[in-house]
Amino acid sequence: MSAVLCRRCCQGLPVHPAGSQQVDAGTWPAYDPDQPGYEWAARACWLTDPAEPYALTLRLRGATGWVDWCVARELVAEGAEHAAGQGDVRFELLRDINGDEDFDRLLIELCSPAGRMVLLGGAQPARMALDLSYDTVPELDEDWLVSVAVNELLAECQGGAR
Repeated sequence: MSAVLCRRCCQGLPVHPAGSQQVDAGTWPAYDPDQPGYEWAARACWLTDPAEPYALTLRLRGATGWVDWCVARELVAEGAEHAAGQGDVRFELLRDINGDEDFDRLLIELCSPAGRMVLLGGAQPARMALDLSYDTVPELDEDWLVSVAVNELLAECQGGAR
């Protein structure tokens, strides 16, 4: 099983940003852990956006419309390999019993003031979206990049204050 570039799942949305790429993730079962028995099918795709090169967007369509969750790609990469996340977005990788990565599943928990949602979808579309984002901006130690940017800003501020 391989992901395909999204052609239909995001129909009805405003035009995607120029240069963005989408990976169709199919339809995922979703449920609210705070309301037992409340389940639905959520259409999903992963979206890369050149304006946010270090993030991926998980775009979901449920009964009430589209919702976007912007997630650091480093967290998605960790979540595609093992349990990751502590806050609003958490991932748990469910590996295929036969070791076939095409059948690995991601359990994703999303939390907001409006409630919680748990989704179960394929891990391959997330991995494919990561690969697309790495084609645009190579994988690096993104924490290091943030540190460099902060240090440069601090140096500029200190230099301008003299």
